[in-house]
Amino acid sequence: MLPNFKIKHLGPIEDVEFEINHFTVLTGPQASGKSTIAKVVYFFLSIKDDFIKVLTKPKFDKGVNQSYNEMINARLVSKFTGIFGSEDLLNSKILLECKFSDDTYINISIKDSDTQGAEHKTLNFELSQNLIDLINEKDEEISMVYEGENDYFPVLSKQVEAIFNIDYDILYIPAGRGMVTALSDQLNYLLADQDVLPYSNIDYCTTKFFMEILRIRSKFINGISRLLEEKKNTLSSQKEKDRLSEFVSQINSILKGKYYYRPGNELLYLDNKDYVKMNYSSSGQQEIVWVLNIMFYYLINGNKTTLIVEEPETHLFPDTQKKVTELLSMFYNFGNDVIFTTHSPYMLGQVNNMILADDIAGIESREEIIAESQIIKKTDICALFVDDGKINEAINGNLIDNALIDGASTDINEQSDKILKMIWEEKKCQVP
Repeated sequence: MLPNFKIKHLGPIEDVEFEINHFTVLTGPQASGKSTIAKVVYFFLSIKDDFIKVLTKPKFDKGVNQSYNEMINARLVSKFTGIFGSEDLLNSKILLECKFSDDTYINISIKDSDTQGAEHKTLNFELSQNLIDLINEKDEEISMVYEGENDYFPVLSKQVEAIFNIDYDILYIPAGRGMVTALSDQLNYLLADQDVLPYSNIDYCTTKFFMEILRIRSKFINGISRLLEEKKNTLSSQKEKDRLSEFVSQINSILKGKYYYRPGNELLYLDNKDYVKMNYSSSGQQEIVWVLNIMFYYLINGNKTTLIVEEPETHLFPDTQKKVTELLSMFYNFGNDVIFTTHSPYMLGQVNNMILADDIAGIESREEIIAESQIIKKTDICALFVDDGKINEAINGNLIDNALIDGASTDINEQSDKILKMIWEEKKCQVP
């Protein structure tokens, strides 16, 4: 079962209910709520990590006189406000719901209270009974665990994953990620304490993204090609080796170079000798580089992942946008889930091509047009059009509606036809 979501009165979103699929596209005008929806999905899907983080703390790490229920609530409040802003700035009618399975759900609302004559809003988390039972049960069990009994905690992690029906990693890659290359030398200072948001001006999703880059970037000292060769040495299947090689080739084609990390420097090698520092590369390269690096890192480590990306097309030329869309489908075809927001008609059009290719999956010559690794199954696609606080299904006859893909071109062409018609009529009038 895939999770079901409801959102009321959050940011630009008025009242929507939706489900995601293994390959989900969110499109619509600017400021329509696409990122809000993507962040709600991320917030809920990553809650299982919050439960694991809290419930696997040894008893000697617990706060004094603080129950696990209080610790989880405090963590979720901090995370929610880090993503969506202070409680006092939220709409009092806000209501968020996520149903993970038939038995597991979490609802979020606002409670208004009066503290010493001042109105105050408080986030309220309603948990399903099985989650309440889990917290109460672990409150007793953890208190009996002795230091050194580390085998207990992986078991608990599996139990939490089973209750949430989520056994995969959740990654959110925000917009504005080009700042990473500009701040490369300062990331360690910005994120000195990884358990708290270091600056109120850096939102939770961006902070987590920075932290992930700090965690893995040293792995790229010898470049992606070396990581690929090391991984291929552990594989027996030639098909899997070829698929990974194809993935790396697509990355290099998108970047028009090869990425290397050197302490204090991020470099893009244009050939075997010449390179440019990433903060002096094009804005498109800066925006996309860590989308590519993170995808590849998770592939070679075998982590099943739900990847959520905001506007992967940012600052990229149309043919490169097409390649990025292909790479996202390749990542999906390794058994991962993909969710992305986009304004790009080129990306939406390419998604349609990859869905259409599912109809000719058994035809050998299809490989000349589109690779098997880029096909999207019709049963796995979800496309939602977000506008005016509402969501509409964007799939029409198994494909994304053409009117949504390039409505602007239609308007421009109609306007052009009217102008040309007026020019033609004006010239006719001038003929003696």
